[in-house]
Amino acid sequence: MREVIQKGSFYRLKNPQNGNEVAWNFVSEDKKTVIYCYFKILAEPLRVNTPVRLKGLDENGIYKSKTNGICYGGDELMYAGIVSKPILEDFASYVYVLEKV
Repeated sequence: MREVIQKGSFYRLKNPQNGNEVAWNFVSEDKKTVIYCYFKILAEPLRVNTPVRLKGLDENGIYKSKTNGICYGGDELMYAGIVSKPILEDFASYVYVLEKV
């Protein structure tokens, strides 16, 4: 993971200056590993989470989440997005690692 963050491409998906959420993703040079980081500053009760669209992936690739084993298409992650778990506490963060299969 360290090499992906140091040498891969960095994409800022949501800016904390524009809202209550922060999201980044890092993509390895060969586009085989993706690290997606999501941060929620303050919890909002009864709010539905909106999907976050990742950037820089292989559109034709299939990516498997190391967290839950679910497979996603690269085009699905970039155009439809991924929805994080419901956030119930302030200052919550999630990190997802996706590997191309």
